[in-house]
Amino acid sequence: PEHRQMGFIAQQLYEHCPQAVSKGGEDPVKGPWMVSNGQLTPLIVRSIQEQNELIEAQQKEIQALQAEKEAM
Repeated sequence: PEHRQMGFIAQQLYEHCPQAVSKGGEDPVKGPWMVSNGQLTPLIVRSIQEQNELIEAQQKEIQALQAEKEAM
């Protein structure tokens, strides 16, 4: 428990983002699957940007609805 590591499972990630995965060989010791975190970073950053845009749009909508409600 004190030595837990977090990361991606390459085989699962390959289904969604194959460009970030190097396929391994048949022997996982000699040829393990590997994840290139550098390939994931721009995708993660863009996802965060998109979510922030969505949050900002929702905040504006909430403010407009609150103003409309107060005007009633």
